[in-house]
Amino acid sequence: MPPERQTPAPKPQPGQPQVQDPTAVFQLEQNKAAATCYLPVLPVAPNVLWLMTEPSKNKELRFHAFQGLGLFAVAFVLFTACNIIDMFSAIPVIGMIFAFISGLIKFVTMVIFFLGNAFLAYKAYEGEKIVLPYIGQFAQDKA
Repeated sequence: MPPERQTPAPKPQPGQPQVQDPTAVFQLEQNKAAATCYLPVLPVAPNVLWLMTEPSKNKELRFHAFQGLGLFAVAFVLFTACNIIDMFSAIPVIGMIFAFISGLIKFVTMVIFFLGNAFLAYKAYEGEKIVLPYIGQFAQDKA
């Protein structure tokens, strides 16, 4: 009987995502796990989960986790600064200006945070990597 021939695994075509190992905890595909890093509903939980459970060789998922945490940190700092500005809204006459500025900054921050995270989650699900200025560079260094 002739020996059986083993056919090599087909190489991925350009433009097609490579098949990667699932995550250690929930056995999610890498692109789905990366997309969870940008969910605006639970901004910190998936990021911390992936950083704690995934090995350090999984640079792609760790990058998305750090970048998601960085985005949340920037939004948190802006909201905290607006809350401090809100304390001055009790001042007669000029307090209305402080309240307006604070409300405007909160609104713009919230819209950019939710739309930006939705866009980044979609791109991560598609397998694309978008490196944001400053935050993304920090995330690449940490991953």
